[in-house]
Amino acid sequence: VIKVDFLNILKYALIGFIQGLTEPLPVSSSAHMILFSDLLNINNNDINFEIIINFASTLAIMIVFRKKIFALTKNILSKKQNTKYPYLNKEYFFKLIIASVPSVIIGLLFKDIIDKYFTNPIFVSCALLITSIMLFITFILANNKNKVKNDISYLDSITIGITQSFALTPGISRSGSIFFCSSTRNIFLKSAFDFSFFLYLIVSVGALVFSLKDITAINIRFEIIVITFIVTFLTTLFSIKAFSKILSNKTFLMFSIYTFIVGITFLLVNIF
Repeated sequence: VIKVDFLNILKYALIGFIQGLTEPLPVSSSAHMILFSDLLNINNNDINFEIIINFASTLAIMIVFRKKIFALTKNILSKKQNTKYPYLNKEYFFKLIIASVPSVIIGLLFKDIIDKYFTNPIFVSCALLITSIMLFITFILANNKNKVKNDISYLDSITIGITQSFALTPGISRSGSIFFCSSTRNIFLKSAFDFSFFLYLIVSVGALVFSLKDITAINIRFEIIVITFIVTFLTTLFSIKAFSKILSNKTFLMFSIYTFIVGITFLLVNIF
């Protein structure tokens, strides 16, 4: 007789839901994973579990961005350009690579230190408050419609790359830091949105490949793996589509308030 641990399945499904919901949003999915895994008494340091849920989110975002991914690939490899997305060209690709470099370097050098010293729930809660401040500044700066630009320069990509590298610290939102940096550079929110998720795909696929060397025997039951993967995948699909539709300066005020509430709540819970 196969015993089915419904409570454990429910816990992992909830974590998959939280991961999928928060991954595309500027609220730090890593912070939510750490805080809620701690709350539900789930071992979120299992490399296999991390690979599974990250791959589910990555696959969902690749599906949402499939037309733009194909357009970028075509514009790089073919002489016949995709007229719908002419800006997705070789130059755009080089800017993405440039913006990815800081995170790759810092990730390779300091990932073990970050995982060891910066995943404490109290620290993560404080980092969420920093994200809240960044999002509030983004809300203020994004109101200035007169100076906005669609094109991302090489200097912009370098600045975005350096800013994004701070998001390797759990609690500092990766997309939030990119939107924050983009608003200081007067970049149109929709352009920042595309650039942010192309960067996500590059960094996450690289991290996924790199982490495969650490994979060990799966210690999680098969049905839990399948359910968590499906929940994460479907929730990520919903979240990124919803976020793209509501994207505006007011969106960042909403997420600023949200991350402040979550940060303060978990800070008080873990202190007292």
